[in-house]
Amino acid sequence: MSMWLTLAPIPADRASVVAEDFAKAFGADYRLLTGIGEDRAEVEADVEPGGDFPEWTAVFPALARCLGHGCAEIGGYEFGYGPAFLIPADEVAGVRAGLIAEGWCSGAQTDGDSASDGDNVFEDLARLLARALASGAAVAGGVD
Repeated sequence: MSMWLTLAPIPADRASVVAEDFAKAFGADYRLLTGIGEDRAEVEADVEPGGDFPEWTAVFPALARCLGHGCAEIGGYEFGYGPAFLIPADEVAGVRAGLIAEGWCSGAQTDGDSASDGDNVFEDLARLLARALASGAAVAGGVD
């Protein structure tokens, strides 16, 4: 079963989303991204044998935010796995910087369409956040 993450910039002053907002959205496999986050957190954790691994969302909070963890819900728009979520415009720069600091991307690719070109989903994600930042937009998302 697939779970598809969809993210799109929306005007910062809007508290709701409509289907048209997601016409040129970023999309990626939600389960793949969470699996990569979980696996990388375990590999990078300094845990004694038999110890507990930290939650990946605590190790990589910027990636977790891009996947909807800790985000406010947007009422009135439902995805297959719950309501839309929002990264407010005033937090977009911090989330993008966090992705870079967590080592997911270089952040060098900031121009062009937000659709994945297949080379690096994390660079594509950073590109979407850069577009939102440049236009003062918030980022809305959800999982189908």
